[in-house]
Amino acid sequence: PGETETVGLGDPPMAEGEAEEESPSGQSWTWLNRWAAGADRVSFPFSGIEVFGQLNLPAEARAHRSWWTNDEEALQSAQWLDVGWRVVSVNMTTGSVIFGRNTGREQACISSFSAIFRQLANNPEWTLPLPSPAGRTWQRLTNIGEDVNQELIEVSFAKGERFRISLYIDAPDPKISKQLFDTLYMRRDELERSLGASLTWERNPHRRASRVALDYPQPISIYADEAAIDELAAWVTEYLPRFTAVMRSVGLSPSTPS
Repeated sequence: PGETETVGLGDPPMAEGEAEEESPSGQSWTWLNRWAAGADRVSFPFSGIEVFGQLNLPAEARAHRSWWTNDEEALQSAQWLDVGWRVVSVNMTTGSVIFGRNTGREQACISSFSAIFRQLANNPEWTLPLPSPAGRTWQRLTNIGEDVNQELIEVSFAKGERFRISLYIDAPDPKISKQLFDTLYMRRDELERSLGASLTWERNPHRRASRVALDYPQPISIYADEAAIDELAAWVTEYLPRFTAVMRSVGLSPSTPS
């Protein structure tokens, strides 16, 4: 458990006489439980999925990463989610995918973020690609600074039944992180006025990373019911594009700290 088992084409086929339970799409994924045995993760080439699962992958599966998104309302991913698995990663270059076994917590994360991203995708103000929910309580969406993975927009379920839209500032040099944070904080009134909401400012002087967050005004968790998650999704859909635009407007550009 915990290791990724790689299944190759030389492995034994399905036992004779053993049949897959038919799904509404005609593409059952119950075979994953048999082939994974006790593994928590398992890796398959696309061709292996067709052989072992007796499936016919469409051309989109080989051409578009989005086909492998963990979305409960997408016909194909609903099948692997229903049998307790999620896509952890997909490599379009090598034509392979890693599946991970879901816990109840991971499934709740996938369900919640899927609902949020479905609403967000319908907002014309949000034009950036959305990640595949991967069973985590947080999702990073885009970088707004000059350096990759340094000033990141993310959404997350946090401790204390909180949900946050955040700018996560994590430069390799802590002095740069604090410099970027201070640049934003000096414009606090202007930024909050443009956003139309108060922000939480977390400089975190004893940590490398700092954070500026917009907190959802109601208690919420990944285990909330569908109606509560839909309300959260509507809030994210309204505020995330605005939050991103406001943070981009600052034009963060770090200089070498003294």
